[in-house]
Amino acid sequence: MNLQSYYKYKVFLRRISTMSQDPSMQETADAPYRQQYSSKEIIIINEYGVSANKLYIAQRPKIQKLIKLIENNKVEVVYVFDRSRLFRKHYEGVFFIDLCKKHNVKIIFTSTGHQEASNNTLIEGVMSIVNNLEGENITKRNAEARRRFPGKKFGYIKNKEDRTYKKNPEKEDTILEFFNVLRKVETITQLDKLLRHYKKLFKKTPEKLLEMAVDPFYAGYDISDNENKLPHVEPYLSLEDFKNLLTKNVIISTYSHKKVALEREHLFQPYCSKCNKLMKFDFSILENKAWYSCSKKSNHSKILLPSRDLFSVVSATLSKAIEGLDTDKLLRDSRTYLNKIRKLVQRDLAAIAKRKEQIRQAIILENDDLVGWKSNPSYNELLKLEDYEQQLLKNITEKEELLLENKELSNLTKDYLTNSKEKNFTLLVSMLINRLDVYPEKIVITLNKFDYLSYLETNYNFEVSDLQ
Repeated sequence: MNLQSYYKYKVFLRRISTMSQDPSMQETADAPYRQQYSSKEIIIINEYGVSANKLYIAQRPKIQKLIKLIENNKVEVVYVFDRSRLFRKHYEGVFFIDLCKKHNVKIIFTSTGHQEASNNTLIEGVMSIVNNLEGENITKRNAEARRRFPGKKFGYIKNKEDRTYKKNPEKEDTILEFFNVLRKVETITQLDKLLRHYKKLFKKTPEKLLEMAVDPFYAGYDISDNENKLPHVEPYLSLEDFKNLLTKNVIISTYSHKKVALEREHLFQPYCSKCNKLMKFDFSILENKAWYSCSKKSNHSKILLPSRDLFSVVSATLSKAIEGLDTDKLLRDSRTYLNKIRKLVQRDLAAIAKRKEQIRQAIILENDDLVGWKSNPSYNELLKLEDYEQQLLKNITEKEELLLENKELSNLTKDYLTNSKEKNFTLLVSMLINRLDVYPEKIVITLNKFDYLSYLETNYNFEVSDLQ
């Protein structure tokens, strides 16, 4: 082991999607590898209760820590149980493989029989897509199981032996009353009054109460894909009454759409500047607002930031970052690289020309019979030199063509980043933004370092009118 690799860490990454899962299988699988190193050489990263299906790469702080270590050339090898423990989204997997390849980081899967990691981008890309599809299927199966056979459901008593759900006699009358009153609601004021009343009775948030209202389980059905009757469920209302509840009451029928829209505003992982902890995302469907706030357990005054304000600030910052992309520097570097190659090629061409002339003279001087000069052993060397000469000329021509393509590529890159703000905002955030710190009166955004963002300013002040 050379001196440079000795000071690089061996990272052991483990991930379980829920806290109910057992990480011991992953720990056992990487134990033989850990025994090869001293404790000073090892970094263990445990992602417990983290779903790679639900969270993007920018929303996983410990993966961000690993990426930062790799970018700083602090990692020699990453040990992980299998590809699914790294990422589920295929583009994130390809990004990570490319990052490791760039920084000469090995990836070793500790699961017995799992296909080894390779430097072949095509193979890893295909494996990432398969992994992505597998993750989506797992998510769908789990969601279906939760819809039809939830671990527990408010208002029901579950029989674990025959997996049936019976109404809870202690709550039955109140829940029936809840659905009857809900059918008569016509205004936001009436809905707010109803939710405040049953919030105390059921000890549930207004959002949870409205979730009950649009949950077909209480009608004994799963309607996510056609109308599937659940014979193991004793319903509180008929399917017809449930449909009427959704279709006739505009306030309730639009609830699900509002909820999804507000959940989609959870795009970031901001840190509280006072306690240095991730801020909590929350929303109110009735107020149609979402926000980030510091933990209730924090021993300082609460910091609250509307998610739409944060989106506006981040969006404006990304626009500035894209504007600051120094495409001229990219082209200058390309020209410098081309000139270096051209000098090396010209030097080799001069040496080849000199050697070719020496061979020709030797052939002429050594052969009295010029008719058979091609049979001279030196003639084969001459042919090889001419082939190599043509390869060098072709190489320099290709590099000159690439320089012309770089001019177009620099413009395409800027256009792509600009379009990504509209079409793939989350990916652009994960590419460019390293960290968000929220202060009572300001937001500090730390961008990832790129050679071609060298002229980007470090401080921007946005007026409220600039963010509208």
